[in-house]
Amino acid sequence: MELSWKTTTPQNAGDRLYGAFNSEAGLMTLASAYPIVAVVRGGQWDIGWPDPKGDFVNSETALYDVTLRVPGDWQAVSTGVVTDRQEAGGAQTLRIVSGPQRDFTLALAQFQVLSAEVEGTRINSYFRAASAAGGQGALDAAGKALSAFNKRYGPYPLRELDVIEIPANTFLGVEYPGMIMIAEGLYGGGPDLELTVAHEVGHQWWYSQVGNDVQLSSWLDEALASYSQIVYQEEYGGAAAAERELNGFRERYQRALASGRDAPAQQANSQFRNNYVLLVYGKAVLFFQALRQQIGDDAFDHFLHDYYATNRYRYVTGADLVMAANQACSCDIQPLYDDWITRAVPLAVP
Repeated sequence: MELSWKTTTPQNAGDRLYGAFNSEAGLMTLASAYPIVAVVRGGQWDIGWPDPKGDFVNSETALYDVTLRVPGDWQAVSTGVVTDRQEAGGAQTLRIVSGPQRDFTLALAQFQVLSAEVEGTRINSYFRAASAAGGQGALDAAGKALSAFNKRYGPYPLRELDVIEIPANTFLGVEYPGMIMIAEGLYGGGPDLELTVAHEVGHQWWYSQVGNDVQLSSWLDEALASYSQIVYQEEYGGAAAAERELNGFRERYQRALASGRDAPAQQANSQFRNNYVLLVYGKAVLFFQALRQQIGDDAFDHFLHDYYATNRYRYVTGADLVMAANQACSCDIQPLYDDWITRAVPLAVP
């Protein structure tokens, strides 16, 4: 099938719109800028209008082979790797090829870049000249996260991982296969940059590799990416740092309880009522801590490895997660899952 289309980015929209699709101050980000074949679930096309509380796009894993023509003095930051570059008349023509990917995204920049090799993956950090310290910090955090998650989840399969600073005020970070975009406001210093990068790197496992419906079951990837912050802290900050990270998720859930906003984490994004962050990034994260306490550290790590290995490139549901956990512990975690994810009942906070 062959399509022709034209798209125009918003201009200087980082303060008011979704900064991952924007043109502003020497940067053009082109997330979800091309037509994509809709997902079919249960014999039905998924063509619903996305709710803006979470990620927008559901897509099947595919191979991408992209020919891109851009001005010669701009950097092309993208999913996949550049396999050929030709320059002529002030322009460059690139061929970009990917392995199996959930999505393809592209940014065009005139930025500084720092790079490092971590366990066979080249990590590139793109940033404005005024953000040099933050650019180095983002590179360091991405490398540490990649190493920690390789060990705890299974190997990251791609040759490259790009981290790019973008003007965005409606989110802190957003993930795409082989690329994460981080809000420029975090590049001025402080711990939020490091943990946001770790969260988005976690999405390279939970979303990019193991896919799920980001509109109907957003907790499946968001809670595991958030739990990755705890895994990161365990690796580099120790038990006390991991406990402080857990406390942040406990506080979110307790705010939901105190305000009468507890509800199932398993629901469509459109059904949340001023409690999306509290439940998806709070209660659902604590489910994984409760699961870990119930089955033990060894079985929990076994579960994460098997869940990743079995479901790479697939779409999963909560039932797939329960099956993987049951197999890892040779037990039945369904009651725990139901209490934390599909119901709103009194629970002991782990």
